Amino acid sequence: MTDPEKDDNKSPGGMPSDWRKPTKERFKSRAWNPQDRRLFTPKTFGYGYGINFYWLLHPVQFLRRGGG
Repeated sequence: MTDPEKDDNKSPGGMPSDWRKPTKERFKSRAWNPQDRRLFTPKTFGYGYGINFYWLLHPVQFLRRGGG
């Protein structure tokens, strides 16, 4: 059985999808999260990728952490 809290829910096309009701915690963990090295994170709700805006505003730290 799969864990519904994981970020790796993939659709048949390989894109991430999450159809659970969005929460503030999940939105924050995907849209502003310096602990997540990914610039493109799974959307809080729907199909595809969103942006971790922390790394857009801190590009030097992003490159230092090996994100680029």
